[in-house]
Amino acid sequence: MKNLHILRSEPTPMTLKFIQATSNDEGNEQFKLYQEDIDYNRLINEIFSSDRVICWW
Repeated sequence: MKNLHILRSEPTPMTLKFIQATSNDEGNEQFKLYQEDIDYNRLINEIFSSDRVICWW
């Protein structure tokens, strides 16, 4: 199962623990919206190719 974690801001240590707890070894991808030069086409492709999408605000 592929998980996509979309991060709006830099994650806190607690957020990172939650991400690790909800992730599995088969697929775990993070997309960081707080960085410059966001590739929105890649984000859309990642969303539709993932089994689960979790947004962290």
